[in-house]
This record gives sequence, structure tokens and C-alpha cells, in this order.
Amino acid sequence: MTEIGVLAKRKNWNGFTPFEGVTRMFMETGVQFRVYDLDMDYSHLPLVILPDDVRFTQEDARKFDAYLAAGGKAIVTGTSGLIAPEDTRDTSNGFFNNLNEGELISPLPTKADVFAKGLGLKIAGVGAYQHAYFRVDSKWSKGHGDFAYYVPHRPLLVKPIGKTGYKTVLEMVAPYFDRSAEKYCGHCQTPADKPTGQFTGFISNQVAYFAYPLFTLYREDGNAIYKKLILQALQSLKFRPQVESNLPSTAYTVLSRKEAATLLTVSHWIPEKRYRTLDSIEEALPLYDCSFSVQIAKKPASVVSLSSGRKIRFTYAKGRVQFSADILDGFEMFKVQ
Repeated sequence: MTEIGVLAKRKNWNGFTPFEGVTRMFMETGVQFRVYDLDMDYSHLPLVILPDDVRFTQEDARKFDAYLAAGGKAIVTGTSGLIAPEDTRDTSNGFFNNLNEGELISPLPTKADVFAKGLGLKIAGVGAYQHAYFRVDSKWSKGHGDFAYYVPHRPLLVKPIGKTGYKTVLEMVAPYFDRSAEKYCGHCQTPADKPTGQFTGFISNQVAYFAYPLFTLYREDGNAIYKKLILQALQSLKFRPQVESNLPSTAYTVLSRKEAATLLTVSHWIPEKRYRTLDSIEEALPLYDCSFSVQIAKKPASVVSLSSGRKIRFTYAKGRVQFSADILDGFEMFKVQ
């Protein structure tokens, strides 16, 4: 049961590095998503993701603009949303592949490159620092203070245009200097110095834009701040997941429908790297006192554990059914009908 569409071009699916970051991030948080080709109909979805480097043709851009004009919402990262020449869209996989060097891959976007009109953004340049930092606006997302987060990537510099209602949520912080042949530091980056006054994150009532390839970065090093930014953006865009629970990020949930029933599948198997050539699962790790809240249009007659056949007590309010399980031993399916 899809609640978010991840947009990409079919010819780019194989080896498109943001997909692994998207998959990890949303499986860890229980968000139900599906990959949509840009040519498919995604107009029915409440929210779409353009991860890191999804380029548009003019026709793609018109379709996306119509989606936003009809009330759709989007989270856009990196160079996604830029309009690419017709003959390059299918091979524009990788402005962000060379993350260890922190550089964009040629051809660099320029001020002449344009975003889809509905995004209300324009390119102002490329960040001056190969290894820099950003600070999160504490009014938008609490708990960060003045902490500067290191990001191993040179961002695009982007500015809102027109009456878009964007608020700035990330500000780039300069390092003391970039490591080079003239200036050496034992680490890849020098410590954070001063805010630059250049912003790399924006959010409105419909769109969240981050100038970094957050999904590819999450795939590479799993820094928790990348996931926190996406989850905070979802919350700011008034998105509430179909499945909410107190499960750890190691547990996976899948919501599906079979005839008149809604099925919630929960698994908790943790692979370990015990051997050189493969990961293995040796034991199930049980979870206790698991609680769930699932979006259902009508009050169900029952909630049943399919492993035991036992009916489970539940409550229903405001379009959501709430229930709990005393123990989840590796795998369970709940039938809500």
C-alpha cells in the first residue's frame, strides 16, 4: 500500500545509487513506498521523492509542475528537478558518484540550468568548499543547537524565486580551509569556522529541497542527520505514515491489502557479517510490548494474529486502529478486517 512515490527514469534504475539509501531509510522508519518511472502516473500520490539526481525532460517538468499545482508535495535533493537535454536524461546517473572527493561529476550544473518551474528555485552557483558543514535551523528542527554537521560533498547553491513561501532550514558553514597541496590537514576536513550566509535547505508548504545528495550519502556512511532531515521534512509537509509503531529501526513493516483485509507484516531478523563471503541470520531476536497504529478507512471488525489465530484487542479512533503484541519473535502477520 504505497504512500510515497520515489521517482526515477527506468533506464537509470540499475545502479542508481540513491535507491539503496532510499530503501534503507524508509525500511528503517516504516514508510511504505514504491518506485515510479517518470512516465508513470503518480498524480494520485500525496507525496513524491526526487532522490539526488533525477533529471527532467521538458515533458517531465510539465507533468511534475501539474502535480504540484494540483496540491501534490515533494522532497527534492541534490540536482533532482533540473531540466536536462533530451539526449542526456537517461545517462545523468551520477553528478554525485565521486563522494570521496566531494566533487560534482562533469558536466557541472551552471546558472543557465533551470529547475522545473513549480519548484520555484534557481541555481546561484556551486559551493566554494569541497569539505564543509551545515547548521540546522533550531526553529525548524529542535535539538541541534549551534552544532555544525560535516558533509563530504560540495553542494549546489540555490535561491528561491517568486512567491514560493520557502523558509531557510540549512545554512552552509565554512571550514578553516580546504585541504590542498598548499594547505595541509591530517583529516579530509578542517574544523568548522563561520556561517557563510549561503543556504542549502529550503522548505515550503509543498516542497522541501536539500542541496545535498542525502540518500546517496546515507547509503555511503549512514550518518543519522541525513535521515533526520528527511523525517523532519515529512513532518513539516504534514505527512503521517500509514503505519506507526514503537519498533526499533531493525524491524521492518509492510502494509498490503488482500481482498477486504489489510495485512501488516512485521519482521525482525538481523543479518550478521560472521563470514567473509556472506551475511547470515542465526537467531531471531524477539521484541516485547510492540504497539501499532495503522491507518484504516473504516472501523474493522477484528484484528487477528495469523501465526496463532488469536484475536487481538484493539481501539479505533480518527481513522486509525491501535493494537499491541506482547511478543514478536522474528516474524508476524496481522490481519485487520
